[in-house]
Amino acid sequence: MAPMKPAELQAVLEMPVEELEVRLQAIGSEDMRKLCGMVGLATGQGTKIENAEKVLQKVKANRGLAASSPQASPEKPSGRAARSPRAGKSALALRSAVSSAPSGSVAPLAPGSPSLAEFLQEDGSKPAVAPALPGFKANVDLVNAGPNPLLSTAAASTGLANDVFADIGGRCSVPTHFSSMTVDGDDESDNVSEASEVQDDVSLKDVMRRLNTMEKRQKASNKKLREATKVVVAEAVNPIWDQLRSTQEDVTQLGRSAVIQDDRLGKLETAMRNLNVGPGSRPDKNDPNHCRIAFKGFSTESVDSRYDAIKPFIEKYVGKDAYICIDTRMKGGFDDRKPTNESYVQFGSRDARDRVLKAVKGNNFKTDKGNIIKVYRSKTEWQRGRDWAMRKSEELINGKLQSAGRSATVKFEKGKDFRKITVNGADAFVQRLNDAHGRFGGEFADLMLP
Repeated sequence: MAPMKPAELQAVLEMPVEELEVRLQAIGSEDMRKLCGMVGLATGQGTKIENAEKVLQKVKANRGLAASSPQASPEKPSGRAARSPRAGKSALALRSAVSSAPSGSVAPLAPGSPSLAEFLQEDGSKPAVAPALPGFKANVDLVNAGPNPLLSTAAASTGLANDVFADIGGRCSVPTHFSSMTVDGDDESDNVSEASEVQDDVSLKDVMRRLNTMEKRQKASNKKLREATKVVVAEAVNPIWDQLRSTQEDVTQLGRSAVIQDDRLGKLETAMRNLNVGPGSRPDKNDPNHCRIAFKGFSTESVDSRYDAIKPFIEKYVGKDAYICIDTRMKGGFDDRKPTNESYVQFGSRDARDRVLKAVKGNNFKTDKGNIIKVYRSKTEWQRGRDWAMRKSEELINGKLQSAGRSATVKFEKGKDFRKITVNGADAFVQRLNDAHGRFGGEFADLMLP
């Protein structure tokens, strides 16, 4: 049932009392609360029937009409209002049926049933109130209505034939043509269909048994629903879990492989740093420089002029046939070779080299351009590689300091068994006696020789 608009509710309040009383029975619970608020009554208290009675009494009071208290009137000598003392749909049906029933259509009264005048208390009598059922509280008869008696059956045309509203025990039944009416006090929804009325006697034990049965059935239904839900969820989730387990195993295996690979790379990097790569990790005994004497100090002299300067000097001490050749150390590409500042004389053996070196020790000479030429033992390729490593490491260290914008003191130091380069007193590159190149250390450990 759709809620009524305020204008419709106001039109209901303006109806005549007789029409208003009938109209209030068909109004929903929510609209009834709105009507209570519109007439100045507290909302949300009592059932719909009670609220309808309050609204009706309030409207009567506002219009100056007689209240529910007994007063004398021409129509009702006993002072009763033109409504049944019982509130609710049954009372409404009773009033409608009695007022519209044609004469002679009412069946004879059942034995012991009061007349209509007795039921409406027009003769001043008050029927006795039936005792409450075991387990229920007794009803408080606020309007002295008495028990709900068994009325005579009206004619079939009124819809009340064979209709029993109440018996002495307080059990009620509703005519079949009223079975589709809404439940009084139903605040949840006005669209829910009403269950069929109970026709037989009902005890408290029957009610409790039904409630317990409903509870057990509800628990069993919930259990079945949970089990079915578990099956559905498991069917949907289990493939995902299987895939996740497989993925987890793959990820774990990849992680292990990554650790192993990282360990291998780390060991390889450590080995590369410790590896002395160069002309040889150890001096080459067959290096021809072991048989050479070096002449250093040349600058722009040509190779031929160097030969002409060295030849008379060496023959002065060893003779013409004591050496193998006179040559100059070159540098640069194979197609762009240029002489260095060093030339050499090569002998047939180390011993021959040592005898000549001993003979010319301390004797120097000048070239035509005035350069002083000194005589040394020729360095091997292994020694030259160590010297290159010292020069290149110092270059790399200075480059890193410059790129970082730092100013530091870079020094070369030499000991008995080592040579090293320090930065602000800390070792940056150390070359041991047997190292072909050396190792970076400290904050320069990330540097590597090319």
